[in-house]
Amino acid sequence: MQIKNEAKKAGSSSVKDQKKGLKQRSYDDKFKLKVLREMVSTGETLAALSKCHDVPITTISRWIRTFGITTPKRIREQVMSNNISDIERKLIEKERKCEKFKVRLRESQIECEIKKASLDYLSAKYHIDLKKLHHAE
Repeated sequence: MQIKNEAKKAGSSSVKDQKKGLKQRSYDDKFKLKVLREMVSTGETLAALSKCHDVPITTISRWIRTFGITTPKRIREQVMSNNISDIERKLIEKERKCEKFKVRLRESQIECEIKKASLDYLSAKYHIDLKKLHHAE
């Protein structure tokens, strides 16, 4: 109850709306900024701030638009978006490296096959069993 009374002490005043019969409160800028600073620094949800300070969620939302504050939810979304794009960029880079390695591996395999075929040809041409010679040493 202490925090709810804080809103009343912090420059909140009530004016009765003639059309709807509802009380319409107004808050001074100092209190508005205090609530918004709390939201940004603690990451509290609008619902929690509304309950804590006895201010309607729609009113806090209006303050956010008025003062041009980025909500913690939007900050988290931006950070996640940046992280995802960083991850995607790194993944693409790794895929490119992987493709380069695949090409190099295939080239090495072809070179190895050519050398094997050359050895087989020379062994057959000169009637030398190079495999036995190699193992004998």
